Amino acid sequence: MDTGVQQQVQNAEKLRQQGNEQFKLGRFLDAERAYTQAIDTLPSGHAHLIPLYNNRAAARLKNGDHRAATDDCALVITLVGGETSVTRDGVVYVDQLRKALLRRATALQAMERFEEAAREFDRAAGHGAGVAATEGARQCRQARQHATQQQQQRPPPRHDPWSPSFTSSTSTSSPSVSVLRSADVEKSAAVAEMRRKEQQAQQEEQHRFAVKDQVEARVNMWRYQKEDNLRALLCSLDSILWPTAGVKQCGLQDLISPSQVKVRYMRAIARLHPDKVAKDATVEQKIIAQEVFVSLNRAWDAFRTQNNM
Repeated sequence: MDTGVQQQVQNAEKLRQQGNEQFKLGRFLDAERAYTQAIDTLPSGHAHLIPLYNNRAAARLKNGDHRAATDDCALVITLVGGETSVTRDGVVYVDQLRKALLRRATALQAMERFEEAAREFDRAAGHGAGVAATEGARQCRQARQHATQQQQQRPPPRHDPWSPSFTSSTSTSSPSVSVLRSADVEKSAAVAEMRRKEQQAQQEEQHRFAVKDQVEARVNMWRYQKEDNLRALLCSLDSILWPTAGVKQCGLQDLISPSQVKVRYMRAIARLHPDKVAKDATVEQKIIAQEVFVSLNRAWDAFRTQNNM
C-alpha cells in the first residue's frame, strides 16, 4: 500500500473510532461529524468508505435526517455493487450491504415511503437480514394498506351550490362517522404497534453496536488459525455457541470422511441461519450465530475445493 494512502487509512480509522465513541455516548451529531471527517480523509473508492458511510447513515437516522441517511446507504450499495462475496481490506461486503439495505429501509419507512421501504426490506432479507427485514417489510405493507383504505374512505369533495356545474339533483354521500372513527382507531393502533416495534428494533441495533466489538473479538479467538479448517471449526463449536443453540457437539472421530463433514456442516448452518435462530435469542447470540454462519460457509468453500466436491 502506498505510504500516503496508508497514512490516510490510519487517520480515517482514528476518526471512525472517535465517531463510535460519540455514538455510544448518544452524541449522534458529534458522531456524524467524526464519520464525515473520516470519509473526507480517504481516497475515492476505498473499501473503508463502505463501513464509514454505513456508520454515518446510522448516526443520521438517530439525528432524524432520514433523507441524508438514505443517500449514505445508496452510496454503500453502489460501492458494493455485485461483489457480495468479496472481503477487501477487512471489509466484508455482504455484511455492509445488509446493514445499508436495512438502514435505508428504516429511513424510508420513517419518511412514510412504505412501498420503497418494503422493497428494501425484502432485498435485505435476501441477503440474510432475517427477522428484522421480514418484519419490517410486513409492517410497511400493512401501513401502506391502511393508508390506501383511509384514502378510499374519505368523503368526496363538497360541491359549491353556486357553481354552474351544480344541480339540485347532485347529491353527496359520505361514510358514516362510526366507519371513519373505526378506521382511524384501527390505523392508530397499527401505527402505534409499528412504532413500538421500530423502537424495539432501534434499541436492539444500538445494543448490537455496543457489544459488537466484544463479541467479534470472541469469535475471532474461536476461529484463530483455523479459518479454512472446517473440521477444526465444527469440533470447536461448543466453545463459541450457547447451550440451547441446537448444534450437537462432535469430535474428529465423527468427521473422518468428507461425507461426514458435509452432514455436520449442513446441520450446523441449518441451525445458525439468520432466519432459523430462535426469536428469543439475545443480541450477542444473534451476532455470534451470524459470524459463525459466515465462517463455516467460507471454510466449506475451501473444503470443497480441497476435496474436489
